[in-house]
Amino acid sequence: MRALPLTAGEPPAVRQGIGPVTDAVVGLRWGRHGDWADDSRAGVAVEYVRALLGLPTADLSVSAGQHRVVWPSGDLQPLPAPACSGAGQLRTVVGLYLFAQAQPDGHRWLGSEGLHLGAMQPGAADRAAAATLLDAPQAQVQDVLSRNWSSIRLAKPAGDTLAAFGISGMPVTGEPCP
Repeated sequence: MRALPLTAGEPPAVRQGIGPVTDAVVGLRWGRHGDWADDSRAGVAVEYVRALLGLPTADLSVSAGQHRVVWPSGDLQPLPAPACSGAGQLRTVVGLYLFAQAQPDGHRWLGSEGLHLGAMQPGAADRAAAATLLDAPQAQVQDVLSRNWSSIRLAKPAGDTLAAFGISGMPVTGEPCP
C-alpha cells in the first residue's frame, strides 16, 4: 500500500474464500512458517496487485461482475497456466514492481520465470524493468505512477512512460491479455 500513489483510488477488498473478481480473493489455508508463509504472503500480494490493476484472473471462466470461489485444499495446487501475455505492457511492469515492493526479497521473485499476475505471463524484459523500478528512489517512482495512473490500468504498451528510469522500447510479444 505504501508504494501506491494517492491517485490509485479505493483499494480492492481482500477476501478469503469467495468474492467478486474485482476483489483480491485468496484461499482459506495459510502457511504460518518458513516457505509456506512466504508462499501465502506472495499469493495474497499477487492477487491484490491483480485486483488493483484490473488484470484478468487465472480462472478465465470467471468474467467481470461474477463471484468466484477459492476452496481450501489439503495440498498446494498449481495455478492454471497463464493464458495470455502481458509482455511489454505498462500495467505488467507496474504490477511486478508493486508485487516486489511487498516482498522482503523482491529481486529474487522478479528473477523467477514462473511469476505471473493472474492470467498474465510477463516477459523477461518486464521483470528486468520492474527490478529497475525497485532500485530507483521510491518517491521518483511514485511520482511517475501518480501522473500516469489512469493509463497504467489499460492494456497498452509501456512505450516511453518509464523512460526516466531508462526503460523504453519493451517488446510486446505473445497473445496480449485484454
